[in-house]
Amino acid sequence: MGASYFQRDYFENTMGFDVEYDGPAEKIVDAMVEKGKWVVGTPDDLIDAINQLKIETGGFGGILVQAHEMATREETLNSYELISRYVAPEFQDSLFSLNRSHKWSAEIRHELMAKRKQAIKNAGTKHDKSKK
Repeated sequence: MGASYFQRDYFENTMGFDVEYDGPAEKIVDAMVEKGKWVVGTPDDLIDAINQLKIETGGFGGILVQAHEMATREETLNSYELISRYVAPEFQDSLFSLNRSHKWSAEIRHELMAKRKQAIKNAGTKHDKSKK
């Protein structure tokens, strides 16, 4: 059954939606992804698609994820988990501080590493002295 069947048989043949891809059913998924109507891939792919949609529409209030029974419960929950962990924070400004901290740390990584090494050396020296 799958997404191609769902698109062709349900949306087009049952519901009467316009034909999105007039070709073999096995190529519907690729065609829908290419048109930007579906997102199949990684969280980064979904982030890119949402950003593109924001550009095309000038912004919008929310995203609706269509639920269906084509994937197992575990696969569906995994998809939701990926969206909640990696996609949603990109659009809730909850990653702003984390990204700023990452950038700052990367910019001064050599200084931070030198301080880490010195702290480890100092702790070792202190430990050695305490044993005497």
